[in-house]
Amino acid sequence: MTALTTFVTEMVCLVWASTQATVCGVAIRRARRTYSVARADGADGAPTPDVLLVRPVAGDEPGLEERLVARGGVHRVVIAVRSQEDAATPAARAAIARMNGGADATLVETHAEGPNMKASQLAHVVTRHRKGAQIVVVADSDVALGPNDVTALLDALAHDTKLGAAWCPVTFVPPQLDGRAIGAGDRATVAILVASLHAFPILAAIDRSLFVGKLFAIRADALAATGGFEAQTGVLGEDVELARALRRAGWRTAAIAHVARATRSTATLRETANRMARWLFVVKGQRSALVLSYPLLLAAVVPFALLVALLVCGPTPSFVPSCSLAAVVAARLAVSFEGRRLAGIRRGVLAGLVDIVLADLVLGFAVVSALGSRTLAWRGESLRLEGARLTRARAPTELNSERPR
Repeated sequence: MTALTTFVTEMVCLVWASTQATVCGVAIRRARRTYSVARADGADGAPTPDVLLVRPVAGDEPGLEERLVARGGVHRVVIAVRSQEDAATPAARAAIARMNGGADATLVETHAEGPNMKASQLAHVVTRHRKGAQIVVVADSDVALGPNDVTALLDALAHDTKLGAAWCPVTFVPPQLDGRAIGAGDRATVAILVASLHAFPILAAIDRSLFVGKLFAIRADALAATGGFEAQTGVLGEDVELARALRRAGWRTAAIAHVARATRSTATLRETANRMARWLFVVKGQRSALVLSYPLLLAAVVPFALLVALLVCGPTPSFVPSCSLAAVVAARLAVSFEGRRLAGIRRGVLAGLVDIVLADLVLGFAVVSALGSRTLAWRGESLRLEGARLTRARAPTELNSERPR
C-alpha cells in the first residue's frame, strides 16, 4: 500500500467516523433538550369531548386488552377491526366492557379492503363515526397510552393553529423487561427502537421533517384538506404520505416533546427483522434517497468495523482506523445510553455493545431485503410495492386468524 493510498484510506476513515460521531452528538444533545420522560401514575385524565380516539387493530397480540383499555382521557373511543372473525376481536370486546361507564367506546367492523389495511380502517371510522369530533387521535395497537400522552398531543395543537398534525415519538419497553431475560425478538427491538439512531425519539431529533403514525393527533379540517385517509389506502407508508399531503395543503406537522411507549412483545428475531424490512420498504418507496443513510450512518458501526479490520490487517497497518472505530463505538454507546434513559430502562456498557451489534445486523438485513425485493408480507397478505404505490401480490387469504407476523 503506497503512502498516498494509506493517506486516502485514513482520510476516508476519519471523515466517516467524524460524520457518525457528529450525528450521534447532535441527536443526543437535541434529545436531552427536547423530551420530557416523566410519566405520571394513576388514572386517565379528564374527558375530552371533541376528540375521537381510534385504535386500529389486526390480529391477536400479547397484552392487547390492557393497552386498549387505556384511553388517555379521551371520552369517545373506536376500536376498529376488519371483521368480527379477526383474532383481535375478543380482546377489543373485553377492553370495551372494562371502559363502559367511563367512556363512549365502540367496536367497529370496517370490512377494510386495503391494500393498506390501517389506512382503510381509519378511512372507514373517520367517514362514518367521527360525529363532529374536531380532532382525531390515532394510536397503534402496540402503544400503551400513558395518562399524559394524548394531553401532550392536544396541547401541541392548541398552541399552534397552523399545526395540522402532531405526532408523539414512541419508544419500546417489552413487558418482560423487569430484570428477567427477554426473547431474541424483543432484545433486537430494544436495540433498534430504543438504543440506536433509528429509535424514533432519537431519529426525530435528527430529522425534523419525520412523521411516524404510531401515535398522532390530526385536526379534522386538516385531514379533510388532504382527501382523508382514503387517499392513503394505496401506499405502504400512510403516515409519510399523510404528512406530505398536509404540507401541500398548507399545514405543518411536528413531533412533540414527549415520549410514549409501545409494549407489544415480539416472539422471534425473524419477526423483528421482517418488521424493520417493512420500514425500509417505506423508505425505499417514499424517501428513497434516505436508504443509504442506514449503512452510512444509522447502522454503520458494523460496516465501519469491517473496513477497519481490512485496513489494520493490511501490509502497512495504521492506528488511525482503529482510533476512528473507537470514537464511533463510543458515540454509539452514548446513543444507547440516551435512548435507554428516555425509555426508563437499564443502561450499561455491555448492554450498549450488544445494542450496537444487534441493531446494525438487523437493520443491515432490512436494507438488503428492501433493496432486493418488491414484495413483502403484512398481517397475512402478500403485497407488492411499485414505486410508492402498494398493490396485492396475490389474492388475500383469511386475515389475522392468528398472531400477526
